[in-house]
Amino acid sequence: MPGMVSLIAAVLVAHIMSVSCSEENINPDVVKAANFAIDFHNRMTNYPYAYKVVDILSNSVQIYPPSRVKFSIKVRAAQTTCRNNGSMNLEDCSIKANAQARDI
Repeated sequence: MPGMVSLIAAVLVAHIMSVSCSEENINPDVVKAANFAIDFHNRMTNYPYAYKVVDILSNSVQIYPPSRVKFSIKVRAAQTTCRNNGSMNLEDCSIKANAQARDI
């Protein structure tokens, strides 16, 4: 039975995560996870301006039988024009003109 659970997890993970990170092939779930992560990053830091995902550089999945899965996403983020507070919506925020993107 543990082998079957691992197989099911592998199929599910393959469905959720994309292997290729070219802009056209990024799974929408990966984009949601990256945006969630940058939102969490913004809430946990004291930066005056919020950061926003500019590009998804890589994403991967590692399966550790029998039931653990590790997801990794590397993104490039840049500072926005929005103040970093809990009420901002990153979709409404534009990237600062002189902002330098950084890999997170």
